[in-house]
Amino acid sequence: MSEYKALKGIKIKTFATDLSGESAEGQVFFSTAAAQRELKTVVKQDSWAGGGNLNTARNELGGAGTQGATIAFGGATSPPTRVNNSEEYNGTSWAEGNNLNETKSGMASAGTQTAGLSSAGQTAPGTFTVNTEEYNGSSWTEVNNLSTAGARKGCGTQTAGLVFGGTQAPPVLVATEEYDGTNWTNGGNMNIGRNQHTGTGTQTAALAISGGTDPSDGTGAVEQYNGSTWTAISAISTTRYDMGSSGTTSDALAFGGFPATTATERYNGSAWVAAPTLGTARYGMAGNGTGTLALASGGRAGPRQNVTEEFTFAFPLKTLTDS
Repeated sequence: MSEYKALKGIKIKTFATDLSGESAEGQVFFSTAAAQRELKTVVKQDSWAGGGNLNTARNELGGAGTQGATIAFGGATSPPTRVNNSEEYNGTSWAEGNNLNETKSGMASAGTQTAGLSSAGQTAPGTFTVNTEEYNGSSWTEVNNLSTAGARKGCGTQTAGLVFGGTQAPPVLVATEEYDGTNWTNGGNMNIGRNQHTGTGTQTAALAISGGTDPSDGTGAVEQYNGSTWTAISAISTTRYDMGSSGTTSDALAFGGFPATTATERYNGSAWVAAPTLGTARYGMAGNGTGTLALASGGRAGPRQNVTEEFTFAFPLKTLTDS
């Protein structure tokens, strides 16, 4: 049997535990932890894959949860008709749940499949709402309203939610509001008023990504919120708006957008880099999950879409065999 060093000119290290993670990518090592001791390497594997389709094709819908446990709600169907129905995703397929109390699109979303939050939104052309509803895993309940109506964006949890920016067609908004599970209070204003942006993170560590500064202009600007103020950080590489997003301020994903695109970018806490593209170009989708396990649901590319895609970013081990 040939020695790997003789074939490749590389000395193989031995580890008692398997390596994993971005810093280990490409490393070749001998694992003494395996049931059968093996020569292994760490490979990068990240991609979008198709999931189960939504029952109702729509865009500008809300979404809360993880890749394997999401609730999607509201939105607009073709021809433009706002809906209030909710669907739950189990990692494979969507099932109908109980409806929102208010029919709307463009709402801010936060929380999980069993503790979701829907805030504000658009109920008709030129008509916007301050209504807030909480989901408990089976039904929606109206709670205290936001201060500022609009088609808005948000992130966080049901007991620590954040809503920022948006539009009342016009104006474009800079307002930020924080939810403690009972009441809304004003937070620090955004530096750039924007609508059709996307947001991800928590109430004290959030990202506002891209968006439109008026009905026709887009911005690639990104701002980070620390619980009191917004600060400009690295812009995305491709200027677009009406994207989906997932993750945190140190590990985020932004995908799709208008004009309809498959572009995906990943943020590592300091810069945005290109990532594998969506299978279906679209905008106005719901984005959920983390920077490594994301879900993109619905959207629009001409007709409204029922497409669901799952993103996986991982560094699995590959066993090397002597050939």
